[in-house]
Amino acid sequence: VQHPDAYVEGEKFLMRFALFVAKEKTELELNNEEKEMKRLETLLKRLERDNERYHREIDLAKEKIRQNESNIETNLIEQEETRKLVELQIAQIEKVRARLAELN
Repeated sequence: VQHPDAYVEGEKFLMRFALFVAKEKTELELNNEEKEMKRLETLLKRLERDNERYHREIDLAKEKIRQNESNIETNLIEQEETRKLVELQIAQIEKVRARLAELN
């Protein structure tokens, strides 16, 4: 080797360059990993909101079912009362028809 100092300096330069390249590559990798983390956090928040919405919708549906069950009970009572009124009305119509028949 004719210029040992130049060789050593060349080696140092290549080592510094290799370190620089490794650092840049690692920073890019870190940047990509942080972007992926942000994407995953956004996805997780959306999934959590969806889950909360599903629970709210289930609660509302359960309340609607309870209300409809109550409405069915009320409806059955009202049907029975109306059937009795229909029977009374039929009897009333028969009385009026009988009176009309007497007048003929």
